[in-house]
Amino acid sequence: MNPPRIGMNGVTERMARQAPLSTRGAAVSANGRRHAVVIVDHGSKRRAANDALDDVVRMFKTARDDCYVTKAHMELASPSILEAVRECRDVAGGDTGIVA
Repeated sequence: MNPPRIGMNGVTERMARQAPLSTRGAAVSANGRRHAVVIVDHGSKRRAANDALDDVVRMFKTARDDCYVTKAHMELASPSILEAVRECRDVAGGDTGIVA
């Protein structure tokens, strides 16, 4: 089986084809699965560098309002990847496909 290819905005082509059935934060595809996206960067001690990720998240939310979108940093800043995944689980629910 081939891994999903990354398409525009970092979303897998498979996810991009699935039609939403509800609103952001609880977006549900035709197969009943919710979607969440975690946009990850390295993280920095400099606040301005970390704030740049907020701009990327805002642009992604504008392009894909059919899924829950949040951010994470690999290190040096919060939220961590684990914190972001937990946030997705809490907001979007237990049966959530998370793309990071």
